[in-house]
Amino acid sequence: DWLLAVEGQSVDGMSAQQAAGLLEGPAGTPVTLKGQHGEQGETYEITLVRTPKKPGDVGVALAPVSTHGGTGRGKGKGIKIGDVVPAGAAAESGEVIPDDLLLAVDGQSVDGMSAQQAAGLLEGPAGTPVTLKGQHGDQGETYEVTLIRKPKLYDGDVGVA
Repeated sequence: DWLLAVEGQSVDGMSAQQAAGLLEGPAGTPVTLKGQHGEQGETYEITLVRTPKKPGDVGVALAPVSTHGGTGRGKGKGIKIGDVVPAGAAAESGEVIPDDLLLAVDGQSVDGMSAQQAAGLLEGPAGTPVTLKGQHGDQGETYEVTLIRKPKLYDGDVGVA
């Protein structure tokens, strides 16, 4: 998906860091995003509630996958990895790539979870391990990789990288 605007302010021409700055705000406060499915897909608006910053992450942004092509909870397909942060633990592993499906975290299936719930499983103290089970694409091979969480590289309050 493409991020088009945050709180009505267009992100066109902004760097990723500038756009991420628009997402910042106090925990518990809402933020409205305007997005677009793919380059020419339909646009949508969603309001999320900012969460407290977490002490560590693995450097991936997650998006829900449904069996009917929309957004929402996955139905047996896992959670799509929408982006991999270049300096994050996931990118450094060389195994996790954009458009993979996240199937489990530390042995716990993410089937039926929202992207936010699955992202919560990824977070933990910097320096601690987390094991991901993933799949390359819809029909690709599955893999398991253990990553060491790093300090947050940027403020990703609402899970958008």
